[in-house]
Amino acid sequence: MNISENALKALYSAVKTHFNQGRNTHKPIWDKVATLVNSTSGQENYAWLGEFTRLKEWSDERTVDTMAVYDYSIKNVKYEATEGIKAEYIEDDTYGVMMPKFTDMGYAAATHPDELVFQLLAAGFTTTCYDGQYFFDTDHPVGAEGEEVSVANVLMPDDQKDNKAPWFLLDTNRPLKPLIFQKRRDYRLQAKTNPANSDAVFISDTFLYGVDARVSAGFGFWQQAFASKCELTSDNFG
Repeated sequence: MNISENALKALYSAVKTHFNQGRNTHKPIWDKVATLVNSTSGQENYAWLGEFTRLKEWSDERTVDTMAVYDYSIKNVKYEATEGIKAEYIEDDTYGVMMPKFTDMGYAAATHPDELVFQLLAAGFTTTCYDGQYFFDTDHPVGAEGEEVSVANVLMPDDQKDNKAPWFLLDTNRPLKPLIFQKRRDYRLQAKTNPANSDAVFISDTFLYGVDARVSAGFGFWQQAFASKCELTSDNFG
């Protein structure tokens, strides 16, 4: 096959088809535990985290709740995966053997949000959230200034050597869930195949195809999450 403009268009169409097939093999589940926040900048500030809205009886005048302001933000991160097809595969019309790699690339893009969100649960024992405490901690401060009490959302064994695999209990009924998935730019497939402007084609005779995105994940309300490294028994669960 001659490496013509039409041939490269056909190749890109094949790559895109297999990429989309890979994406469709996985149904993401991150949205069961995380709220989607569409980002419009390099990072988003979540200073408003800290108080749930609760309705109360209206007596005379409205009671204005002043939100506590926290210094908590989630920075967007760029992620990518790139695959190359050597010119020989195109010239010899054998590039079909490469297509499973692009199916797998689509699968990787589909599963990536799940990876970001669910790894937060494991990291919650040692990563701080909006109030400056670890997301899973024994002393989250709750209450008016000067009247705070410590609240725990974690249960740990008395001796660390008795630690079991962690388990989690999450309240996912509210619109704002315990975790946040932040999206600045969705996952997209791009090609770098023009010999006139591609160093990879000119220098190594390789045609490049890649997926990239700008996304991130972070913690929402710790009050909606509980974790334990004790054995999962009915008593500990209770």
